[in-house]
Amino acid sequence: MSEIAFDYLQYLHNEQEMERDQVAQRSIDLLKMRSRIDAMSPASKVPEPEYRPDQGHETSRLALRRGRLEHANYTELSLRPTYHDLLDNRAGFIEGSQLNFFNIDLRYSDDSRDLKLQRVDFFDAFSLSRRSAFFNPLSWKLKSSYERLYSPEVISGQLVFTLEGGIGPAWQFGSDVTLFALLDSSVWIDSKIPDNFAVGIGGNLGLHWPITDWWTIGLSVRTIHFNNNLHVTIADHELSSNFSLSHSTALRLSLRQQGEVGESLDEVSIGFNWYF
Repeated sequence: MSEIAFDYLQYLHNEQEMERDQVAQRSIDLLKMRSRIDAMSPASKVPEPEYRPDQGHETSRLALRRGRLEHANYTELSLRPTYHDLLDNRAGFIEGSQLNFFNIDLRYSDDSRDLKLQRVDFFDAFSLSRRSAFFNPLSWKLKSSYERLYSPEVISGQLVFTLEGGIGPAWQFGSDVTLFALLDSSVWIDSKIPDNFAVGIGGNLGLHWPITDWWTIGLSVRTIHFNNNLHVTIADHELSSNFSLSHSTALRLSLRQQGEVGESLDEVSIGFNWYF
């Protein structure tokens, strides 16, 4: 009864029906009474996770990729100073969380034989919060980048500042599969775009499936329509898979189709990731 009374006091305090000083003194009296009862606490032992947060992969990542964009082969070097993405080994990390800062990709083209900056992700966050019978959270994403776009023609092959955001529900199927549907938007900023910027809105459907701790599949189908000054619809579809080889290494395969609807470019890449 003393534990019930203690919980009731906390409820009254949270509902602002009792002053803090009154609650504090009565709580102390109740805890003293509880300490004199010769009985074990009914509270169950908190289960330990299979992997503690300090047992997860290191948060810096260096990646070497080999890929092909349409008919041009390339080699890419990528550095992510921190932290974790949805495809990385999930052991020790919060399920459905992604947070990256200052990811940099440098690409060497076999055809032109030059090394170019492909993208810089200043900030990249994604929170997949699955709905249940009792809770209805919203999933969301936010990303700020300086990246090379290949469509539409006015900015093809140019580095463009982009800002992306989305929000919507996610649902759990089975024990691990998560499906999400986001209302999505993009802002492009570049001097070659009429009025120097463009705003688009669309949708993003996707799937996140950690088959095991070492193997994860991700699917994203994204379409954005720009209507103010570009009058184009951009599609970006990607299927990716990450295979952890060890605590500090992984292989990642990506199949991607991106660009203006009806004129999109196909890209495939495989990369070796080293976490340090």
